Amino acid sequence: MKEIDISILSREPNNTEEVTLIIEPLAPLSMVTDLPGSYYKSQRVPSKKMLCGLIENIIGWRFSGKIRADILNTIKRGKKKLPKYEEGSTYKPLLLDYFDVIGTPVVSFDSICFYDDLWARNHSRKDSPLEHAIKCRNIPQTLIDTWKHEIDEDSENKKEINEKYKSQVPNFYPVLPTKREFISMKNGQYRYTLKMDSELLNVLVSSIEEYNIGYLGNSEGWVNIIVEK
Repeated sequence: MKEIDISILSREPNNTEEVTLIIEPLAPLSMVTDLPGSYYKSQRVPSKKMLCGLIENIIGWRFSGKIRADILNTIKRGKKKLPKYEEGSTYKPLLLDYFDVIGTPVVSFDSICFYDDLWARNHSRKDSPLEHAIKCRNIPQTLIDTWKHEIDEDSENKKEINEKYKSQVPNFYPVLPTKREFISMKNGQYRYTLKMDSELLNVLVSSIEEYNIGYLGNSEGWVNIIVEK
C-alpha cells in the first residue's frame, strides 16, 4: 500500500506558484452544492470546494469522514486555522487553504446541453440501526425478526444488540429516485488560474503523471486534468 504523506498540514500554506489548471470533462457532470429534497440543480462551473475534492482525489487523499474529522481535530489542537468550506455535501476538505482561485474560470466547448436524469440517493439511519436495516434491500427477513426479538427480550442492552447486527447490513440504502441536472459538453474545457502551495503543486504534478482520472460532482463525472506552470 502506498504511504500517504499529510505532513503539509502541519504548516501554514504558502501559495506562491501560479499555474493554469485545465479540466476536460470525459462524461456528463452534475456539480451540486446545495442538497435540496426534490431537484438537484448543477452549478455551471466547479466551486473551489469541488476543485479541492478533485485535487485530493488525484493525490490519493481518499479518506473517510471519520479520518477527516480526526485530522481536523488534530489541526485544531495545534491552533492552526481550520479551512473554511461551503455548505452542502458532508465532504470536509483538508487542502482548501493550500491554493487560491484567481479571477473567474474560462469555459469553452464546441456544444453543450443540459438534461435531467433520475438519480437514486443513498441514505442512512445511524440513529436507528434496526429501521435502517429494514429499509435495506436483500436483507433476510430472518435476520430482521431475530434482531427485533432480541431487542424485545433485552431492551436494556439495545445498544449492544444493534452493534452486533448492524455490521451485517449495508452502510446506506437507496431512497426514491430524484431528479438531478447534468451538463454534457463536446470538447469542453474549464481553465482556472490558481496560486498554489509549491509542495502541493509538486505532489499534484507527480500524481497526474501516474494517475490522471478524477471526478467532479459525483463518482460518474470523470475528468482529465492538465496543469500548466
